[in-house]
Amino acid sequence: MDQKKNLHNEIAVVAYTLFENSGRLHGYDLDNWLEAEKMVMAAHADAMEGKAKRPSKAKTKKEKTKE
Repeated sequence: MDQKKNLHNEIAVVAYTLFENSGRLHGYDLDNWLEAEKMVMAAHADAMEGKAKRPSKAKTKKEKTKE
């Protein structure tokens, strides 16, 4: 549940930043929220992809037999 709450808070911060950067234009709250969601989710996807591509420190069976 904490992870979900943290994600929500992160989106809220980005949405508010978008609101401020737009000159505090009212009436675009949903647009700002949806854009913030896209940005945050893309950042998390990139981070997860980076983790997945990191080589493992554990040796494979093939590497162990070579030694």
